[in-house]
Amino acid sequence: MELLPGEQEVSNGIIITERSWAAEIISKVGGHTDYGSYPHDVSAFDLGRAVGRSLTNCNEDDPIAELTRGLNHYYSVRHRNFD
Repeated sequence: MELLPGEQEVSNGIIITERSWAAEIISKVGGHTDYGSYPHDVSAFDLGRAVGRSLTNCNEDDPIAELTRGLNHYYSVRHRNFD
């Protein structure tokens, strides 16, 4: 299996995404969106991998459900403000 950027094999085929890579991706997206744009070199797939890596340290019982709830809230408020 080919490793994706930011991944490393630690042992016996276990692959992890590096925390530093995840932080760099999240920071890059956050910095660009301040100016109303999105970085051309970051895919939504990579952003998802970065957020997923960050959620491995989350204390929520169901971090994916909370992430989804936050996304739904953001889009409901955003659409309400721009409609």
